[in-house]
Amino acid sequence: MNPNETYIAVGYTHADINGGPHAALANMNLLPVQKMRTMKQRGDKFVRRVCEICFLQPEAEAEKALYQMLGVNENYYPLVYFLNQTALSVAADFKVPLAAKLGAYRGKDLLKRFGGFGTLLHFPVFYGE
Repeated sequence: MNPNETYIAVGYTHADINGGPHAALANMNLLPVQKMRTMKQRGDKFVRRVCEICFLQPEAEAEKALYQMLGVNENYYPLVYFLNQTALSVAADFKVPLAAKLGAYRGKDLLKRFGGFGTLLHFPVFYGE
């Protein structure tokens, strides 16, 4: 998790986890590959950005504090991911369905408050200038 970025907390219900939105998010790194190849072949100028999706490392006390901060019930959203702005852009560009957006948080504040985050996805994406 980059301390200098803003992350959007996205909460997934059991139905989201079983019904598809979660799987679409987990496979999002495969979507921009063809677009990036086409840009390179055309000789387009592009900017490299990092797409990152994080989650809180499981620990009972930290999870309890997270759900309190978000103001949601942990039984309703058993899974919460934190997407940076690039991840949100990729999701929008490729119409990846996102679950409920629960709020925006600075990486440094999340790291200071909760410490350890795991990474679901971390990959480069290239956008035209």
